[in-house]
Amino acid sequence: MDTTPNLGLPYIAAAQAQKHVTHNEALRALDIVVQLSVADRDRTVPPDAPTEGVRYIVGAGAADAWVGRDHNVAAYQDGAWAFFDPQRGWLAWVEDEGRAVVWDGAQWSDFGGGSGISVNPTPLVGINATADSVNRLSVNAPASLFNHEGQGHQLKLNKATAGDTASVLYQTGFSGRAEFGLTGDDDFHVKVSPDGSTWHEALIINGNTGAVSFPNTSGSAASASIAATFALTLAGTATGSYVGATAVEVGYAAYTRMGELCSCRCAFRLSGVTDSELAAGSILELAGLPFPVDDTAGGAAQAISGIAARAVGGVDNTQLGGFAMSENRLQIVAFAAPSNNARNSDWHYLNFTYALRP
Repeated sequence: MDTTPNLGLPYIAAAQAQKHVTHNEALRALDIVVQLSVADRDRTVPPDAPTEGVRYIVGAGAADAWVGRDHNVAAYQDGAWAFFDPQRGWLAWVEDEGRAVVWDGAQWSDFGGGSGISVNPTPLVGINATADSVNRLSVNAPASLFNHEGQGHQLKLNKATAGDTASVLYQTGFSGRAEFGLTGDDDFHVKVSPDGSTWHEALIINGNTGAVSFPNTSGSAASASIAATFALTLAGTATGSYVGATAVEVGYAAYTRMGELCSCRCAFRLSGVTDSELAAGSILELAGLPFPVDDTAGGAAQAISGIAARAVGGVDNTQLGGFAMSENRLQIVAFAAPSNNARNSDWHYLNFTYALRP
């Protein structure tokens, strides 16, 4: 064997004359491939005035002095180009791109599939900091930037179960002061703390309804702009003129929370009923109130106020004969007379206010 098996470096033969020639040839080869750093990996023709020792990865479709040397490592030594066929696993730093590449036997690819040196996967990453088993990514810096790659960008916090926490925690001296996210359930919470131990809920957004509550705000201070919409659906009882209803068509359904009171305004009509005058005593039960009602005293809770306004085209307002609530449900009992011209298929307009469950 005249050369080494990996780099093809020439051996000095026994009793060889001019041993320095063979030795220097091996040194030149080592100077090319050891700690390989190339100026460029896209060129297909050599530069007009190369500097001594400069190295390139020859691009595909090479020509001139590089013809037939696609993907080779080309080095300018002693006024001529020397070429090396890369072996699988060779690494090279590409100076004009600032990244490492690896030869996989067919092409030069970004080392690890991305720019620079990959850390995928790695158990801990500390940037100007020391990561640990809990804070596996730790960054000490004036700011952190997560930029788009041409379109949008999402920051995702995922948790295993509803009872776990996915949140953003703000600290002073590593003591918690504010937190928002899914803390212990699937509702969205915003809470604050004066000392990192005692926490006060400032805002909760119900994950099922979107209803907003301010647990520690009451009275007129809470009435500033606590407003949103809610949905109504059929639930349970339907008697009299309401029998046969299959769905609720909602024109609008909005509420304003004022401390521990909720004021609702809605308009709806029913699908599936046989059009007729609205008979007195007809009962309709709906689900979807934005907050559970205060029924802690036992029995069905009563609204503080409530009226059912006339249907479109009607003559007079139709007062409710009954108005009861439980949990997130509303039950109305119609009180109508033929002179009101109210019908079961008309739009029903409701305004009512009720107390929230403490």
